[in-house]
Amino acid sequence: MSGAQKSAIIIGSGIGGSAVGAMLSHRGYHVTVLERLNFIGGRCCTARREGFAVDLGVHTFSQSGAGPLGEVLRQCGRRPDDAVQWSYTKNPTQKLNYLGTTVEFPKGLGQIVEDVNNYSDIMKRIVTMPPEEIEGLRHVTVKEWLGRHTSDPAIYNIFAYISELYFVVPPSRASAGEFIRSMQAQAMKRASGYPVGGCAVIPASYLDVVAANGGAFLTGAPVRRILIENHVATGVELASGEVKSADIVISNVDPSVTILDLAGEQHFPPDYLERIRRAEYTAGAFILKFALKEKITDEKFMMFIAHPDAGEYEQMLAGGQVPEKVNLMIPIISNLDPTTAPPGRQLIIAGSLLAIKPDWEAWEKAVMNSVRTVFPDIDEHILFTETTSPETVDKLVGEKGAVIGLAQTVDQVGSRRISQKTPVENLYLVGSEAGGWGIGTELAANSALELNAMIP
Repeated sequence: MSGAQKSAIIIGSGIGGSAVGAMLSHRGYHVTVLERLNFIGGRCCTARREGFAVDLGVHTFSQSGAGPLGEVLRQCGRRPDDAVQWSYTKNPTQKLNYLGTTVEFPKGLGQIVEDVNNYSDIMKRIVTMPPEEIEGLRHVTVKEWLGRHTSDPAIYNIFAYISELYFVVPPSRASAGEFIRSMQAQAMKRASGYPVGGCAVIPASYLDVVAANGGAFLTGAPVRRILIENHVATGVELASGEVKSADIVISNVDPSVTILDLAGEQHFPPDYLERIRRAEYTAGAFILKFALKEKITDEKFMMFIAHPDAGEYEQMLAGGQVPEKVNLMIPIISNLDPTTAPPGRQLIIAGSLLAIKPDWEAWEKAVMNSVRTVFPDIDEHILFTETTSPETVDKLVGEKGAVIGLAQTVDQVGSRRISQKTPVENLYLVGSEAGGWGIGTELAANSALELNAMIP
């Protein structure tokens, strides 16, 4: 970079904001990351309670350091495994509890599906599908694509469940192209895991790069407005009244908040404002976190499917009915990372996705019923529980408590997705709400990687 050092202000320290901050600082930008909350990471944050490290959400990471989360560090000249230590979900292998029957996944699927070869054929099709065919399926739903390849309700149910885990939207809305691309990447890398120390170590590793390159990150620093002069972003004004100038401004905040509130809609064309207003976000999750007095399982990751008919299950949730039991994703966090629990104790997180109606008492009961199916004696071992509902997430990061951000539905992927580049010069968006592809945090990291390539 020639001439005076360029500067960047980044609003928000989630995966997208901290990642692009790290890469820009490595390239020579002076980076300042501003975080409204008193802790870093957005949805990817961790708190301590009675010796337990408890994440906000229910997390494992499909590619760990082998995917885009590690690629951010590689682009900063760092070895991903040196910056973040990963613990993998294999050994023992993942387990699936299907309607009360537990099998190894996918090795034991012959016990619950009629034609295991049909499942294998679909997986082979996914893993070997060329990019141009995947691209052609971007605007086809997961439901439609699966319907072309199986008539076995259990096989459909399993793939529909995985799609829900990936994108937190029902398979009748999720993009088949995004699903196949993401599942292909996970299958090829075989590196699903969890970061030792809790989810917050990932954004912390990015902010370490910012600090090492002379940048700064501030917590408890809410932005009042983005400053725009002659259709060019020039900096921000903090809630304290302090003004910070910069060559570029990047927002890791909800696009509707960024555009309508912080920047001001007067700076944007009507069609862009309409696109921002009609953006669809993912559903929420209801999560129960169990701190246990002693260890009750050696498993690392379990899946639970509660209903034999994925379509009927989707209709029940959409209609506001909370079933007696609900699908769960269950990482046994302290088996992945013993540092997350005191010696001899255990930390289990159980999250039910597609939580879209606010009868949280019913959701808690349903999640508890489901957990008892997987771990029948868990009540005897509970030290304390903690709940996270979409309302909890909404209070922290907004977006109606969305698990991920902008939904990867058929009409919000590829060219139909909100871009990182806004109509205002030098104002950008980043994170799981703009650009990118992939699963959760990896979507946000890919958004940052794409944005880093856009910025000169």
